[in-house]
Amino acid sequence: MLKQNIIANFLGTGYGMLLQFLMLPVTLHYLGPQAYGLVGIYATILAILAVLDLGLSPALGRELARLSVLPNGKILMRSTVTTLEIICIVAAVSVGLIIWFGAPLLAKYWFTKSSLSVDLVTGCLQWMGLQSALQFLTGYYSSGIVGMQRIVLNNGIAAATQTLRNIALLWLLMTNPQIESYFIFQVAMSFITLIATGYALYFVLPKNESLENIDFTQHADSGLFQKFIKRYSHERFIACRRFAAGMAATTLSTLALTQLDKVILSKMLSLEEFGYYTIAASIAAMLAKPAALIYGATLPRMTQLVTNGDTASLKSVYFKSSSLVSWMVLPAAGIMAGFSLPILKLYLQNSESANQVAPLVSVLTIGFAFHSCTYIPYGLTLANGWSKFGVYLGLTGTLFLMPFIIIATYYFGSLGAAFVWGLLCFSYLTIFMVLIHKKYLIGVLGHWYKEVILFPAILMVALIALGITLV
Repeated sequence: MLKQNIIANFLGTGYGMLLQFLMLPVTLHYLGPQAYGLVGIYATILAILAVLDLGLSPALGRELARLSVLPNGKILMRSTVTTLEIICIVAAVSVGLIIWFGAPLLAKYWFTKSSLSVDLVTGCLQWMGLQSALQFLTGYYSSGIVGMQRIVLNNGIAAATQTLRNIALLWLLMTNPQIESYFIFQVAMSFITLIATGYALYFVLPKNESLENIDFTQHADSGLFQKFIKRYSHERFIACRRFAAGMAATTLSTLALTQLDKVILSKMLSLEEFGYYTIAASIAAMLAKPAALIYGATLPRMTQLVTNGDTASLKSVYFKSSSLVSWMVLPAAGIMAGFSLPILKLYLQNSESANQVAPLVSVLTIGFAFHSCTYIPYGLTLANGWSKFGVYLGLTGTLFLMPFIIIATYYFGSLGAAFVWGLLCFSYLTIFMVLIHKKYLIGVLGHWYKEVILFPAILMVALIALGITLV
């Protein structure tokens, strides 16, 4: 099943990446780099507000995977979903309200270097808030489907909704290329995706008689709140809360690695400059996507093997999946980093944009490549329930990244920020791997570097050197 899930992830998400790859230059052409900066702002806001998930989405995925191999575990699955769902709905509504009412202040006092009107930026931010709430819940349901190891279904839903989204987006850009219309459209499509994903999760869950027999019509006069409470199990919440709390802290602290640079740059740079940085980060992230796909398919399996105490099989899955990540990501990163300028001129069909984006892409691609190689080792910590590791990782990154990225941006602009972020990713691939392998799979660190990292990294460096020589 692991191989099937990895293939399904690659086909489904690979298709989504293809659509994103095709639509990025089209969106840039119609909206322009300054408006595209607002698209980057949305991605940053969504990532930051993921902390309000309270760790429930990853906790749900892990708990469903764990229950699937325990005696009588299946009878608890539906109760787990409905219990955590109530908290997620409250958090999603909170996300929407926070952004909606905070949008005027952000537009007026944060984006001071934008030539767009305050009213326009405010409206876009408010629509971002609604979309964030919908994406928030969609991520919860999707995590549950993955935890059930129904990854083929999850990718099928994603592929169908992404196709509809991009066809409609292309029509919108050609007929009404306005940035606020873009975000209104995204809200509508996110609502459709939420309905499809939520329905799919409940469809694949085992039936639970204790819930199926509840007659909510008997409580029709008691209101919606009481109906929700009937679906809550405090026992299920207690079972998940420790891991969820650890994941919430991890999400909060590791924002330094993925979003702190963008938060700082959104304040220090103009929206146009930030738009170019967003484009570069999006392109670099595409090349690193295989790591997330392999991680998503491997984590439930590693969780099962840890639960069963099968160390030999765990080590085999760990090395194979880690090697697959490094061989897929590192050489591709070498090609993009070494030949970024000609590739981007061909891709963006805009020499000015390519000249602005190419140096950023080269640096960010290498950073993403280093970061990708840490996915499976990090998954090993989660499979063992050590969610605090991400907290240590993020706190260290925050202490290092914040002061240096401000200084680098002040003197060297966005390229300086990209270099600092890349150095942080490299440190994670070296220093923190020692901590993981001292706690789990003891005695294999040297073998892991030699077997997994060495040769793909040599190939990456050779490709970068070739690109520098020829370009």
